[in-house]
Amino acid sequence: MVNSENFFLIDATFIIERTHKTLFGTPLLMVQGRDRTFTFGFARGFLRLRRRLEIRAGVLVIGKNSRLITSDKNIEDLVEFLRTLDIRCVHDPQNDALQIAGSMSSGFSHIVRETGDCCNCPVITSLSYSLRMKL
Repeated sequence: MVNSENFFLIDATFIIERTHKTLFGTPLLMVQGRDRTFTFGFARGFLRLRRRLEIRAGVLVIGKNSRLITSDKNIEDLVEFLRTLDIRCVHDPQNDALQIAGSMSSGFSHIVRETGDCCNCPVITSLSYSLRMKL
């Protein structure tokens, strides 16, 4: 199913939404006087996704819709964290994540995005299959 030549495009909106709903702004992790709880929660969710889907290479997309879910500060801290770790990330606060992903999709073997239905499962789309997965 997944091999070393796969390249994933991940709409990070569903991870951001799950993190926000799970932690709900509770300051649980302070580093150098700054609340890093949201960043930690996102990293945990992203690493679970990587392990579950066996993702070795890909790009995260963070669009303007993420700022409707959580604070600008959380998104800015998250993007800084991802760049510090050299995790490929496209952050465009002017465009919706799906617009960004749509414009980039031809270069990827798989696209991971939220379904928008009641089960809140991400959908993994490839050239050969579409899979709904509960994480």
